[in-house]
Amino acid sequence: MRNLNRKIDIIYQGKKYEASLELYVQNKISDVMVSQKRPLIIVCPGGGYEHLSPREGDPTLIQFLSKGFNVALLAYSVNSPFPVALMQLAKTVLSIRKVKETSIDTSKIFICGFSAGGHLAACLGTLYQHPILKSFAPNKFLRPAGLILCYPVITASGTYAHHQSIQNLQICSEQKELISIEKNVTSNFPPTFIWQTQADKSVPIQNSLLLVNKLISKQVPCEFHLFPKGGHGLGIGTPETLLESKKAQFNSNTSAWVDLCSNWIKNEITN
Repeated sequence: MRNLNRKIDIIYQGKKYEASLELYVQNKISDVMVSQKRPLIIVCPGGGYEHLSPREGDPTLIQFLSKGFNVALLAYSVNSPFPVALMQLAKTVLSIRKVKETSIDTSKIFICGFSAGGHLAACLGTLYQHPILKSFAPNKFLRPAGLILCYPVITASGTYAHHQSIQNLQICSEQKELISIEKNVTSNFPPTFIWQTQADKSVPIQNSLLLVNKLISKQVPCEFHLFPKGGHGLGIGTPETLLESKKAQFNSNTSAWVDLCSNWIKNEITN
């Protein structure tokens, strides 16, 4: 495995916003017959756009590495105005497409986002053609091959919005429509894998349902898993990523999402 870390910084409204990217590429194995040009998964931790949860970072990378994928962890800017984090994610996708690594299939870049990180990933799914990203690359270079949304923030207004996350984006009222994912889905939205727990008390389950219903209506391929037990912020779903204060919410069944997602990615590649 090779580590290809780099900075992903942007200038927005005259201010520099710093982000970092940890990029891990699988080594080729000389006597393996199957193709070793592998997809890459960019992981965007959650944290309400206020901080980045370490429990959703390295443990997720390790899990996907063990499944044979190339991986990257984006430490995007928090407590920064929209669209700073989105620009950093777009620049990340573009920079990975330019990496001269024969083991990376640059046409198969997936984005895995948790909670607010799921909102960030989904924003790229709706806004990769938007003028705010036009300076980065032609549309086709910014569209992910697929999205992996883990208990995501989806809507920016109304009863089901996670208002703290939206407030931390420092948006004006007119921008709420733009970053409400369910209102901007088109038939070109990337194929999507979503999971959440019915017992989530932080981000209402209706966020996932709003998106799933819209994806179905637009005939966008999606796979949705709803686990009846467990709370919010479960990470990979093992005891090692559970907060001490949330032991009562632990549900070992949720850890199945990693295998389910890995199979979904492989199916997306072959279809």
